Amino acid sequence: MSINRGTAYVLHGASPPTVAVLAMTSDDWNERMLEVGVVPLHASTGKVTALAPLVCDAPPLQALPGRLVSVAKEALGGARLVLDERQMARVEDALCEVLALRGLCREPPARPRSPSGPVSYPRWGEVYYVAGQNIGGERKRYVVVSNDFWNSASESVIAVRTTTAARRWGLEFPAIQRGAARACCGDAASLVTRHFNLRQRPQPEWLTTEDMAAIARGLVETHQLHAALSRKPG
Repeated sequence: MSINRGTAYVLHGASPPTVAVLAMTSDDWNERMLEVGVVPLHASTGKVTALAPLVCDAPPLQALPGRLVSVAKEALGGARLVLDERQMARVEDALCEVLALRGLCREPPARPRSPSGPVSYPRWGEVYYVAGQNIGGERKRYVVVSNDFWNSASESVIAVRTTTAARRWGLEFPAIQRGAARACCGDAASLVTRHFNLRQRPQPEWLTTEDMAAIARGLVETHQLHAALSRKPG
């Protein structure tokens, strides 16, 4: 089945609040890869915000871009809804905000601000191990790409897996840590905060602004956010 960006599909095995999931990764990515990036659509609670925009009036559905995940294409069922450009723009603007893309994609790139107060959450730009995220017995490393205002207020953060395997190249898999690793931008996913190990950390524990800007550009490429960056948000 062909998966098209901007189309909402049934997700087999989804929890009850999720009515459908909206494909956000580019059609090129969806054609080549086994997994696609999606955001959940829930029945509207009536609390519409810039980060939880309304994308359909009948039935009223809200998108949750901060809950971006990567799912296997085989987990997707039939199409439920196709969003128009204005509806997609709301979702894209919210995703750009959560991922701090507008500041990071400038020259020079600008790091997002953090809220004041105690830090008890995985922080933007820092690298962590995540419980249950092992591949072949190896603990995978994840860098947090959602901004700290989201991270501190939510029970989840969006993170990107990094790898030292040199199997992928290009903008979608930018080199980081002076070429010692690459970031898998198309696999960006919302992960539960409590599963992050905040004490036992990989080395290095954080990435440079230049590395995070490279990841931001990779996310723009995989999730087709070029037009979103060129327009005024809102």
